Amino acid sequence: KNFKIAAIKAAKALKKSGLFFLAINERLETNSAPSRPPPQPSDKKGRSYKVIMGQTMYSRPYSEREIRNAFLETEMKTIRIERETVESEAYGNYHSLLILMEKQ
Repeated sequence: KNFKIAAIKAAKALKKSGLFFLAINERLETNSAPSRPPPQPSDKKGRSYKVIMGQTMYSRPYSEREIRNAFLETEMKTIRIERETVESEAYGNYHSLLILMEKQ
């Protein structure tokens, strides 16, 4: 729900033909089911918070389907989608989803 609200606000902030770049941790999915279980909430309200380098922040991976659904009701067109595996001493290995969109 909150991600959809953020998507709508991002689309509203852009002028026509404005570009939006999103880089986010990816939750891997197959066509029928996630390849790994959905993230477990870290607090009583079901939100996912992580402590990263001493800072508590909201952090959970999203699937391409979740991102597309969040932007479904906006005037955003997906231009390009890339994926990469990022290696980091601080965070380990994780999958990253990179999406470029344009406001129509």
